[in-house]
Amino acid sequence: KQVKLNTVAIKGFTANPSNTIFSFSPSESLQENTNYTIEVTTGVKSIYENLLSTSVKFNFTTGDYTRPSISTITPSNGEAGVSRSLAIQVQFSEPVLKVESGTTVQLYEKNESGEIVGSVLLNSIASGSNNTYFITAQSLLKESTSYEIRFTEGITDTSVNANKLIPISFSFKTGDDVKPTAL
Repeated sequence: KQVKLNTVAIKGFTANPSNTIFSFSPSESLQENTNYTIEVTTGVKSIYENLLSTSVKFNFTTGDYTRPSISTITPSNGEAGVSRSLAIQVQFSEPVLKVESGTTVQLYEKNESGEIVGSVLLNSIASGSNNTYFITAQSLLKESTSYEIRFTEGITDTSVNANKLIPISFSFKTGDDVKPTAL
C-alpha cells in the first residue's frame, strides 16, 4: 500500500536493474480525459531499508482516444424527395475542426448506376450549437437525381492528439418540381 493511484493502492510495479526507475501497467484501462495522481508514500524503502522521508505525488491526465463520429444527419441516408435547395444539417458526437466545403466535405452527383458523374460546389459551411453544421449547395440541385455527401478523415476532434473522423458517406435523392395540374 505504498503506491496509490487516486488514493487506491496499486500493485504491479517493475523496476529497472539498478532499482532507480519504476513503472507500472494498470490492471484495468484508465478512463479517457481524466486527471490521476500517483502517490508514493513514506512506506517505500530503499534497497538499504531506508524509508522514503516524505510522500511524493505525481499528476497526469489521460488523453482522448475516441474518434469523432456523426450522430445525426438530415436528410437521412437513403432519403428520397429531398428539396433541390439543399440544406444538410449534420451533428457530430463531439466538437470538431476542419469541417470545410470541398476539402473535408464533398458532394457528388450520381447516375442511375450509382456511379459518381460530377461534383457539386458547396457554400462555406456554417457551424451552429451542439457540434452542428449546416451545409448548402451553391445552386439548386437537379431534380430526381441521386447525390452522395462525403465526410473525410480531415475532420478531427479538438483534443491534443486530433483524433480523425472515420470517413463516411450518405446518399439521398432529390424530388421533382413538377406540380400536378387539374385537367
